[in-house]
Amino acid sequence: SGFESSSFTMLGLGARLICILLFLNHLLCCGWYWIGQSSLSDTGFSWLDQEISADGLTYRDATSTFQYLTALHWAFTQMTPGSMAVVPQNSIE
Repeated sequence: SGFESSSFTMLGLGARLICILLFLNHLLCCGWYWIGQSSLSDTGFSWLDQEISADGLTYRDATSTFQYLTALHWAFTQMTPGSMAVVPQNSIE
């Protein structure tokens, strides 16, 4: 009985930690997207202006779902040793 109780407690703490990390990554993602959409660029470019296809399609031209998932992926890579092709294009980013 005591073992099951502590197992559920640990499972609950683990689930809470995962939810907190997902929420923090969501906030970072939304901030990264907002900075990209804003006109706070000293170069005139943002990460949304990077090309994602050979025919010149940019992140700005992509669907909002694709933009969100790209920004979320970028946020995850900031908290892990991973990397991705999206990089800052101005001083603010």
